Amino acid sequence: MKQSLLVLMFLAFLLPTHALACRGDVVTVMDYMAGDWMVADQQGNVLGYSEIREGAGGCAIRERWQGQDGLEGEAMFTARDGGERWRMVWSDSDGLMLELDGQRQNGNMVFTGAQESDQGQILHRIVYELLFEIGEIHQRWEYSTDGGRRWQVFFAGWYLPDD
Repeated sequence: MKQSLLVLMFLAFLLPTHALACRGDVVTVMDYMAGDWMVADQQGNVLGYSEIREGAGGCAIRERWQGQDGLEGEAMFTARDGGERWRMVWSDSDGLMLELDGQRQNGNMVFTGAQESDQGQILHRIVYELLFEIGEIHQRWEYSTDGGRRWQVFFAGWYLPDD
């Protein structure tokens, strides 16, 4: 009996925790997103406010967006493959729902996915860039209606700490 208990304790020690399994020791811009943010355009005009929180033992990040234009949105980010890849699901008060896959590229997190519309397929690309030296995060959301040949900016915002 004692021997079985010792073996079980040893095996439990070897098993990774859920947080380690989903995030590992990979550091990405996602590690810096939790907090309250004022989001502005390049000229400093307020676009809205974002509340970002970690959940599920560090395996998920939830964003709640409140735009100055009245748009409300929520995103759920979930870590996969030790934090190398992420999944993002976005839903907003205009009825848009997107599922995007993300991974690190050149120090940024890049999420891509497709949306079917009456006009055909729309590709989406959302890039999160950590501007570590000034404590900001830049988000650039682009879309393409021609299979990725040309991209147009849908949204560009600078996440500034909302003190």
